Amino acid sequence: MVLFKKINEISKAKVKNNKGYLVCDDCGGYYKLKAEESPSDFVACECGGKLKHKKKLKTPD
Repeated sequence: MVLFKKINEISKAKVKNNKGYLVCDDCGGYYKLKAEESPSDFVACECGGKLKHKKKLKTPD
């Protein structure tokens, strides 16, 4: 489980991440893609949920 506070910290960090993140539709978990990885390398979240590729993480309002 990833806390919204942590997502907010990561979103505001000035860290260059050209690959983006995979975010689960079901559990809200995320995975930061490494330089050698592609979104197509992943089928589903470990919870079984569908993954969406995002350039940035956003916190809910």
